[in-house]
Amino acid sequence: MKKNGTIITFYSFKGGVGRSMSMVNIAILLARKHKVLIIDFDLEAPGLENFLTDFQIHARKNQEGLMDIIENASQNPINELRNFHPFIQRITGHAVKSLHFINSGKVDQYYSNRVQRFNWTDFFLENRGGVFFENFREKLKEEYDYIFIDSRTGYSDTSGICTYLLPDVLVLLFSSNEQSVHGSIDVAEKAQSGRQKLSFDRMPLTIFPIPSRIDKTEEYQESKKWNTKFANSFAKYYTNWLPKSITTERILDEITIPYVAYYSFGEKLPVIEDSLTKKESPAFYYSQIARIIENDFRNLEDILVSMDVVGTISFDTRLYELLKSKTLTLNDRQIGIVKQVIQNNQVTNKWCRESFKVVNDTVNRDLNQLLEMSLLQREAYGRATRYVAGDLLKLLK
Repeated sequence: MKKNGTIITFYSFKGGVGRSMSMVNIAILLARKHKVLIIDFDLEAPGLENFLTDFQIHARKNQEGLMDIIENASQNPINELRNFHPFIQRITGHAVKSLHFINSGKVDQYYSNRVQRFNWTDFFLENRGGVFFENFREKLKEEYDYIFIDSRTGYSDTSGICTYLLPDVLVLLFSSNEQSVHGSIDVAEKAQSGRQKLSFDRMPLTIFPIPSRIDKTEEYQESKKWNTKFANSFAKYYTNWLPKSITTERILDEITIPYVAYYSFGEKLPVIEDSLTKKESPAFYYSQIARIIENDFRNLEDILVSMDVVGTISFDTRLYELLKSKTLTLNDRQIGIVKQVIQNNQVTNKWCRESFKVVNDTVNRDLNQLLEMSLLQREAYGRATRYVAGDLLKLLK
């Protein structure tokens, strides 16, 4: 019997902590093996699709989304659930197996007024809004392995829907300031209290606090002080699922997302551009968080074992022996490309240019040589072009 999917809300009390960025990166990692849906529930400030510009988005013309679903449901909450597939966009590229997206709605000159006019109180009291969301929730869980919800910040009409009505897991992203910490705790308490008052059966809500955009390098001592504060402030939420062998300080060391200036510009995705094993990169911590979610918060002792140096040396040795046996010679860039493919399942032309600071002709020459050696193979073409392990490189996996 298929296990029902897991709904995960990403919430932050304040903006500027990388909530949407974190959610999309983690969703992409899980979508490489599972069926994943992401929903833009930040109706007042839509734009989650901006993080997906490096992917191919298969959408209808004048694509409608969540706001349209809810407006239709306010007229007929039961019948609207017969088919929500027209509102789903399929996302392809970068080795994702199954990634779908529901945007906030058809954003045109009328969208803002529609959001402001919508009466949530009437929807729940007069139009059976609770029944709608319960049915919607069950339909999503039947069809997807993981459903990610990007919630509005602060207190809003929709915060209760996102924090305790819909999710199985509530991810709280916060930064190193008192307002962010205390606001997150207040929302966690409200979510747990609201969960207990629901008229629908629910498993206990798993709360997953995650510090984000923390400077771990230049302000190391200050970050350690805040790490202790985070451990004390959020201890009871961690101990609900942490084994006794792992302290709150330890889990925080493994999941705290670092601030990296490069990723503060635009909507870049570290899990596409960077290595999942480099502890200086947000990609490493996104990978750790994704593994915790994928394992349903179990087997954490195994998950939190840091990447050891022996494994890296072993790979380098095996790569050297393989190249020697085939009388192949690689330059330093090409070795870096091969390692990226092994660690991240793929590499792109853009990643090569930015990582090695070289021009496109140099990148193409390196990649073509790796293709000829059967170390790489090309998938897709045009803007979506990516390179994955070729037949020879698969021997090392």
